[in-house]
Amino acid sequence: AQLEGVFFFSCIWAIGGPLETDSRAKFSELFRALTEKVFPPELNEKFRIPEHLQVQPLSKPFIFQIPKGGTVFDYRFTKEGKGKWRPWAEEISQSTSIQRDVPVNQVIVPTIETIRIGALLELLVQHGKCLLLVGPTGTGKSVYTIDFLLKRNDTNIFKPLLISFSAQTTANQVQDIIMSKLDKRRKGVFGPPLGKKCVVFIDDVSMPLKETYGAQPPIEIVRMWLDHCLWYDRKDVTAMKLVDLQLMCAMGPPSTGNTVSPRFSQHFNSIAMDEFDDQTLIGIFSKIVLWHLDTRGFSKEFDPCIDEIVLSTLQIYRQARAILLPTPAKCHYLFNLRDFSRVIQGVLLSVPEGTETLNSMRRLWAHEILRVYGDRLVDDSDREWLFEELCTVIREYMKEDPKDLFDRFVEGNELTETSLRALMFCDFTNPKADTKLYLEVMDIEELSFVVESYLVEYNNMSKKPMSLKVCGSDQHICFLFTDTQIKEEGFLEDINNLLNSGEIPNLFTNEEKSEIIEKMRQMDRQKEKSQQTDGSLVALFNLFVTIIRDQLHIVLSMSPIGDAFRNRVRKFPSVVNCCTIDWFQPWPKDALTAVATKFLSTVEMTDMERQCCIDMCMEFHTSTQMLSDEFLLRLKRYNYVTPTSYLEMIHTFKTLLDKKRTEVLTGKNRYLTGLKQLEIAAQQIGVMQEQLEAVQPQMKIAAETVAQQMAKVQADSEVAAEQKQMVEKDEAAAQEQ
Repeated sequence: AQLEGVFFFSCIWAIGGPLETDSRAKFSELFRALTEKVFPPELNEKFRIPEHLQVQPLSKPFIFQIPKGGTVFDYRFTKEGKGKWRPWAEEISQSTSIQRDVPVNQVIVPTIETIRIGALLELLVQHGKCLLLVGPTGTGKSVYTIDFLLKRNDTNIFKPLLISFSAQTTANQVQDIIMSKLDKRRKGVFGPPLGKKCVVFIDDVSMPLKETYGAQPPIEIVRMWLDHCLWYDRKDVTAMKLVDLQLMCAMGPPSTGNTVSPRFSQHFNSIAMDEFDDQTLIGIFSKIVLWHLDTRGFSKEFDPCIDEIVLSTLQIYRQARAILLPTPAKCHYLFNLRDFSRVIQGVLLSVPEGTETLNSMRRLWAHEILRVYGDRLVDDSDREWLFEELCTVIREYMKEDPKDLFDRFVEGNELTETSLRALMFCDFTNPKADTKLYLEVMDIEELSFVVESYLVEYNNMSKKPMSLKVCGSDQHICFLFTDTQIKEEGFLEDINNLLNSGEIPNLFTNEEKSEIIEKMRQMDRQKEKSQQTDGSLVALFNLFVTIIRDQLHIVLSMSPIGDAFRNRVRKFPSVVNCCTIDWFQPWPKDALTAVATKFLSTVEMTDMERQCCIDMCMEFHTSTQMLSDEFLLRLKRYNYVTPTSYLEMIHTFKTLLDKKRTEVLTGKNRYLTGLKQLEIAAQQIGVMQEQLEAVQPQMKIAAETVAQQMAKVQADSEVAAEQKQMVEKDEAAAQEQ
């Protein structure tokens, strides 16, 4: 009887494991029919079974029939006595509740799927079988596997090694990462420490790009290990036999275009993880919200918001996936359960001190929807759709009129998508507060003043822009990485690993890693007993990675112009899946006005002139945007008018104004200097005129004296002339003698 049950259970998961939810229902119906003594004839027509393949009646019925309720995948076979089929749901009640002090991002709510996958992982790992989990992003493939390997499996025997593939992963990197974790047992034989087994988990195994001939080198080198249990040393080309290694992988569905070779997948027991149905999602997130309200001390008044928030988020999530589809221009329109989770995590930032009413909680939920879904939307039509859907959900699930909920944003009895831009929540409105509360911003001007003060403080600390910035007392680090710094695509390989797993493989030497583990051991001992790890090297290093994921904040800045962004999204899925996307929109008129007012406030001019200059800058920018749209419509050519262009225009205007003012002022100063010199010359001429008039009588007397002297000289000259003539006569007479 036990052998029969084990065989049935193995058939269900070996053959039906790779199937999706819809196909599993058909498989279940067919499998139940095969276990009955007489195969139902109507199924022959339903499944179009050829006559030569139709099942003949059994000579002897099976001992234990699978229970009729649900599908065959809802039951597990246990070796109790002769054997018994038990529903997986029974184990949910036996699971522990969520601890009060566990971080939100580490909460795992027990469901049938988590219990089922955990049990299958345990069976396959402990029996040395390879496993391949296939499912869309956000279904928990990596989370469940890592949680099992680090917390629920015996890490003293099974040593986990976590690897994440991307489009740029190479075969050499894979070999180096795995070999760095193995010891040399004897000549040509490598493996984990004696008596241990190394479980290698490769996430996103289908991501590597295909080469010219269609092969994926990182996958091929792993397949070589599976086929032959050996690799070759790249230096001396000697064979290295690998022992006590086991492989587990996870990948997206083949429908995404990323596939693996059948020669590779033949080694695995494949299990499909389809997306959760609505009831499962409601159950998971309702428990999380209830846990938050209970641990934070909210009153019973907030209990209705549990269903409101979860059902409303589910509706937005389903509609966004159905309506907001990815296109080449909107390649980042990839919505998955991580987005659902981000909305709920944003709501979980609420505290009773800052969220005093049920409507405050509803506005917080609307804010998180706009941040997670609205901030990534590209055009006005998509944003308008989200706004209408948001209002519809508020009316349907929250039984509230959006105009009443957002009454302070209503203008002229109308609530528009633009008016909700002023709906903001943040935890830094009060810089002096000891406890940072996530509060609704009631005064935008006050928030602007606070942000400017933070900016001034930062500028005082460092006059140069920094990519690595320590912010806050908890030593949180913000790493800013722009696309202009990407000198080669391999840079994004490390960023992809950081976003996905929190570490860069082979970054630390053995000495550095030992030092890190020792520091983690000291930190681990300071925690409460219930929160401590088991003290193993793997668990301590995973604690280090967890701290990195909590305190390292990666900010990527990329331009969507051209094909580069689209290719990077395709090659490095963590850029979308592990990030909250903020698609920068063209600045609205009020933003253009505020920026121009800010930069022109230091320019010396009258209020009327300043207002005219602000209007002029805004008009130039908006009119250029309109002309660029017309240019694209007519000639199919892009002309990008960005906020940088606006800032450069204002800077150019200020520079040109300063230059022209300097030129005019210089000319004015020269003119004034010339006039002053002429005035000084006129004054000097007047003084000289007065002096001349003062000495004129003296000059007249002097002239008369000179005239008298001249007359006297004339008379003396005449006498002298007469004497000269007389002398000349005497001289002539003397010469004659």
